[in-house]
Amino acid sequence: MSDAYVVIKSAIDKELEAGGNDRGVGVAFGLDLYREFAKRSWITLEDPKAVGFPPLWPFYNKVHAAYADWRLDDLNYEVGKRNA
Repeated sequence: MSDAYVVIKSAIDKELEAGGNDRGVGVAFGLDLYREFAKRSWITLEDPKAVGFPPLWPFYNKVHAAYADWRLDDLNYEVGKRNA
């Protein structure tokens, strides 16, 4: 049986790739999904070197900002640009 988190990671990667891997696109994660991705080091703290970001910020694949969003179901995610 396939690991559900690997399947979800693959789906996220495909969505990001379809969008041209735009660095301005982030990923919002349901809380359980965020925790598991961080535990597997798929979400890491990186220095974005960008104005407006703190010195370290969670990133998915070291490129896309990662957010835990309590509004999403635990194993859901959304890929896109964050509304200000």
